[in-house]
Amino acid sequence: MNIITVTLSMFIFSIITILISTLWCWKTKEINSNDIQRLKGGIICLVASSIILIFRNTFEPFFNNVALKVSQQIGLSISEVTIYLLGFVIFIAFFRAIRR
Repeated sequence: MNIITVTLSMFIFSIITILISTLWCWKTKEINSNDIQRLKGGIICLVASSIILIFRNTFEPFFNNVALKVSQQIGLSISEVTIYLLGFVIFIAFFRAIRR
């Protein structure tokens, strides 16, 4: 998985999140705290992914170096580590949702 692919998908996801939140607020004519949090998260993600895309020539060698060190130390690729971490976060969120 290339860092540019991940960054572009983050960029597109943040734009879609901002658009959906804006359209939903426009349709219902009200803004609640969840919409504000969603918009803040989308804007932060958009700014962060834009910065990474602007400096992609600097970040790509760094990412490749980190990916190599992770694969040497852990024995897994950085994509596998990311998938395991995401699965763990979803697992915890699922059980927290059940408890409520």
